[in-house]
Amino acid sequence: MIGIYAVTGLAGGFAVVHERPTSTFRNRAARVRVVATLDGGAVLDHAGFSHADGTWTVEADLSAAQAATLETLHQTQAQLLFTHADGVFLGAIGSLNTDTLEPVKFTVLISEKLADE
Repeated sequence: MIGIYAVTGLAGGFAVVHERPTSTFRNRAARVRVVATLDGGAVLDHAGFSHADGTWTVEADLSAAQAATLETLHQTQAQLLFTHADGVFLGAIGSLNTDTLEPVKFTVLISEKLADE
């Protein structure tokens, strides 16, 4: 279950989504750079990991009213709070596809983790 909340006082600015098992939440990349060396090798520059490097891909079956709320949040809110089993996060809806309600597909771009589960 994902709670999505407007950071500002938007009336009705929240949604609760029960994601499908096909959703992904732990797709994280480390900040790694590969630099070619003159001898044909490479040097890896590993600058660590940040939750801001993560993207969630969510699929959920929604009612028309839930999809409309999600569209409003996507179109009007620069930042949203997301609650999930992994914690509380600040981020935004990167893309949203409501062509079909079964499933609605959207991505969440994380800017930071605010609290653990």
